[in-house]
Amino acid sequence: KSTIVIVPLIPMHRIETTTKSLTSQPPVEESLSTTSLHISLARPICLPAPSVDSFLADIEKRMNAVISIANGKNSTNQHKGRTLRLQPHNATIFANDQQTRSFLGIPVSKESARWVKQLLLPPIDDAMLRFGLETYYSTEEEGCILHVSIASVKGNIIPQILSRRRRGMNENDIENTRS
Repeated sequence: KSTIVIVPLIPMHRIETTTKSLTSQPPVEESLSTTSLHISLARPICLPAPSVDSFLADIEKRMNAVISIANGKNSTNQHKGRTLRLQPHNATIFANDQQTRSFLGIPVSKESARWVKQLLLPPIDDAMLRFGLETYYSTEEEGCILHVSIASVKGNIIPQILSRRRRGMNENDIENTRS
């Protein structure tokens, strides 16, 4: 039997950088490189191939219900979707469960995380439990850190960073005692 891996996520808007020419020629706008970011809503899900279609249909049905409810509450809002605010000043390094990769992540604001935890995670968790899978995030206020991963590196580098930070603090302490 084959297994298929699925990763439920919230796609973020593509990041586009626009530049304007500052020469004497008419302004020309150029769109520079773009990238796509996302917020994972679950660990990668491994399902037997025959279960994938029904799982995806269940998730789609549940998400459409959430979107319908959200759009009903925001009937005056002409924009579809929601802006999720990030907190780049709280950038954090995470390691995966297997300690095989480290990620630089930018946390989502508390308000945005609350919205995701209250509206999006419960239907995903329900679908996962229905298919005998473990849920990923806690929906408690402080239960998890929703974030956008912006870079990754092989291995768990958190101990190395902490060690360097401690060494740097010790060197600063020695310098301060000499003064």
